[in-house]
Amino acid sequence: MDRWATFDCYGTLVDWNGGIRTELERLFGVERADELVARYHELEPEIQTSNPGISYREVLTIALERLAEDEGLTLPEGETSALARSLPSWPVFDDVRPGLEEARDRGWNLCILSNTDRDLIDSSMVSIGIAFKLIVVAGEIGSYKPAPKHWEVFREKSHADPARHVHVAQSLFHDIEPASAMGLPTIWINRLGEPDDPRPTRTLTGVECVIDKDYAAALLARELHADLFVMLTDADAVYSDWGTPTQKPIRLAHPDALSGQAFAAGSMGPKVTAACRFASMTGKDAAIGALADLSRIIAGEAGTTVSLRAAAIRYAA
Repeated sequence: MDRWATFDCYGTLVDWNGGIRTELERLFGVERADELVARYHELEPEIQTSNPGISYREVLTIALERLAEDEGLTLPEGETSALARSLPSWPVFDDVRPGLEEARDRGWNLCILSNTDRDLIDSSMVSIGIAFKLIVVAGEIGSYKPAPKHWEVFREKSHADPARHVHVAQSLFHDIEPASAMGLPTIWINRLGEPDDPRPTRTLTGVECVIDKDYAAALLARELHADLFVMLTDADAVYSDWGTPTQKPIRLAHPDALSGQAFAAGSMGPKVTAACRFASMTGKDAAIGALADLSRIIAGEAGTTVSLRAAAIRYAA
C-alpha cells in the first residue's frame, strides 16, 4: 500500500514569518516589526475562523487592514493587498528541496494541505521545485485548518491508510494538534525555536531529515508486524556518554529510559528514536548493533536491545 507524507506549506516549507515580516517592515518600519508580526499571528486565525468561506487573498487583505487600524497605523494608498501580492516571492527554506527529494526517493507520496488559494500555492510550487501528488487548499474547500476538512478531503482523494500517513508541519495550533487528535503520527518542524511540546510524535528543526532511513525502517517493520526490529551499524552497541572517558555500552533499556538520554543527531540519535518508537508502539523488541554480531544481537547477548521488559537501563558487563 502507498505511504503518504502530508505537509503544511507556509511556515513549514515557505518562510511565512519572514514574508509577513518583510512586508510589515516595508509598510510600517522596522521598529515595531516584532510587535506587529505577533499581533498578525493573532488576527489571521480569527478571520479564518469567522469567515471560512473567503479566499486566503481576502484573509491577508482584511488582516493587514485590521492590523493597521488596531495599531493606529496608516496603510499607504494602494497597499491593502500588499501581503497577497508579495506571497509568490516568499522564500523557500534551504532544507526543503533536499528533504522532499529524499522522501520522494524513498517511496513516499507527497501532499500539501494548506490554508491558501490555488493560484498562490501554484506560484510557491515553482519556487519549491518538487512535484506533489495532491494539493488541498482552503480556497477550494471553504475551510481553514485547524478545522479537519483538509484531512477529510485528503482521505477522500487519496484513500490513504492512516497507519501509513504522517503529517509534517510547523504550526502546533493549525496542524500538529488537530492531526494528533485524529490519531496520525506527526512531525513538528520547530523552526521558531519554541519550547519542547509533548503533542508531536517527533520534533525536528528542518525538513531535510523528515523521512530518514531509520524512521522509514521502523515504520516498515511495524507494517510487516516484525517480531524483532534490528538496525545494524558500525558501532557494536548504543553507548551512554559516547566519546568521553565514562562511556558505557548499553545492553538492555526501556524506551522511556533511553529517550531521556542524549545521542548524536546525525548518527545514533535517529536509530535510538526509531528503536524506542517501535518498542513503544508494538510491545516488541528493537535492537542496535554491529553486523558481525547479528546472531548474538538476536539472542540478546550483544548490541543494545530496547524493550518494554526492561526496568530501566542495564549496561554491558
